[in-house]
Amino acid sequence: MKEMIEMICSNALANIVSDLVVASIIWLIVKGYVSKFRFTKKMESLGFLSSSIKMQSSCEVEDMCKEAKEIKIINVSGVRYLTEYKEYYKEALNRGTKIKILCCDPKSVFLSDLEEMERYMHEDWREPSREKKEAISAEIRRVVELYKDTPIEIRFFSTQYRLPCVIARYKDESVKTWLTVALSPYSSSKLNPKLFTLRGEKKADRFYDEDNFVDMMETHFDTIWNYGSKQIPLNSFEEYVACLRKPDI
Repeated sequence: MKEMIEMICSNALANIVSDLVVASIIWLIVKGYVSKFRFTKKMESLGFLSSSIKMQSSCEVEDMCKEAKEIKIINVSGVRYLTEYKEYYKEALNRGTKIKILCCDPKSVFLSDLEEMERYMHEDWREPSREKKEAISAEIRRVVELYKDTPIEIRFFSTQYRLPCVIARYKDESVKTWLTVALSPYSSSKLNPKLFTLRGEKKADRFYDEDNFVDMMETHFDTIWNYGSKQIPLNSFEEYVACLRKPDI
């Protein structure tokens, strides 16, 4: 009888321990899930949609240009982006989409410093990130030449590095954003990008935190546009940059 009681107690204890282990595992899983769920909801309330190591895709650009009523872009030169997707942007302009671009003043000291940084990467990398014959100022001139006969608005900043971003506002007043995090002298080339992209979205019918990601990006752009940029007539841009080296075609 004693042995039977001991066996019953032993089995019961083993079952209790097993149940506690299972319960602990379930609790940890649920806790992790709840924590991630709360984090996800918080990020959504801040306007963050997703992040990835890929830049804004061709499909995203095409859809944006078809549907947005206003597009705002910040880029040091934007030559690759604005050349590759020029047909989408020109079609958007023809449909009446308002497009504003902020790029770097080609005559600024800041741009000269940036060119120097990108020509000579850290010695451990053993190769420059930008060909010595290239000049960012030449890239900016190509962008101006490409769009000077369109209704696009281009202004020029000269004070500090600005993270490349695209902001699109739609007819229902929802907003989508793409912020590319790429810091010089790291490459942001399409073939070998060293960057990640934060995607944001603010829907017109949803509540978001007051200090949300999308509003911050719009305020950042508008402040630079209104108070920290230079307006140069595109038709006289070549005269403005006449002292600079001609672009290598």
